[in-house]
Amino acid sequence: MTKRSQSISVVIMSFAAWSAIFMTLIGPISGAIFGTISSRN
Repeated sequence: MTKRSQSISVVIMSFAAWSAIFMTLIGPISGAIFGTISSRN
């Protein structure tokens, strides 16, 4: 494994971790927003 491919894999892993964190955070937030919008109508 070269140094470059190793750094690329690290970037991909961190990106996957951040996307997972974003999904767990944005999921309930967007659900609450859509809930308030649908309850208003």
